[in-house]
Formats: sequence, C-alpha cells, structure tokens
Amino acid sequence: MASYLTLLQEWDAAQKHLKRIWTRAVDAYYEDAHGVLQGDLGEICNMLLEEVEEAVEPTATAFERVAMLGPKEIDEVVLGLEMSLQELRGVTENRLGPDETRSTRQALSWGPWNGADSAAAGARQEFVECVRRVLSAPPTPSFKSPA
Repeated sequence: MASYLTLLQEWDAAQKHLKRIWTRAVDAYYEDAHGVLQGDLGEICNMLLEEVEEAVEPTATAFERVAMLGPKEIDEVVLGLEMSLQELRGVTENRLGPDETRSTRQALSWGPWNGADSAAAGARQEFVECVRRVLSAPPTPSFKSPA
C-alpha cells in the first residue's frame, strides 16, 4: 500500500511542478509580448526546460515499485497514469521549445495544458479507484497440491 501512496504523492508533485513551469512560461511570453520581460525569452525557456526533467524524475522509482507489485489490474491503470504524465511533460516541453511560427495568442493559450491535464486527472482517478478495489478485495488463499 505504501508504494501506491508514494506513487500518487510523487505523481501529484510532478503534475504541480509542471503546471508551475507552464505558468511561468505563459507569464514570460506575456511579458515578452508587452516588452516588460526581464531577461531573454530563449534563456528563460531553456532554464524552464531543464526543470521539466527535475519535475518528473522522482516518479520513475515510484512507477517501478508499483510495477513490481502488480496485480495486472493495477499495471494497466499505472500505464495510463504514466502516459498522462508524459503527455503533460510533452505539452510543457513543446511550449518551451523554439517555434518562430507560434503566435502570441498560441503562446498564451492554456488549451494544450488544459486538455492534457483533464486527461491526467481522469487517469489519476482511475488509479485511485483501482487501488481501492484491489486493497478492499479479500485475500484469496493459494493452494499447493501435495507433491
């Protein structure tokens, strides 16, 4: 049970950290568009890109531990949880990457984040519900035939 809780804590922390990075990126694009940005937009985005790995790295061990525990029902929802975090990471990295064709409106849009975050919230809920089912199920004895 502790591994499930640890995964959820690490996943929540990563999601919140990625959201803070996204917010800082949107703020930087806004300030740049209005000529009040302190610093270089490219340097700020590169610094934020480095933080993306820091945000998700702690989840790796937690995902591994839960994968070792199983059962299969948990494995399936954990995969969805992991993929949803990777999607959040991807939209964040995409926002921070250089794109001369990106308009100010696109740079300030929360649409990509909101879509990925909504899917991630659904994956998180599925994980919580699955863990509840697994933990509330009574243990089944395993019988070994006499040799």
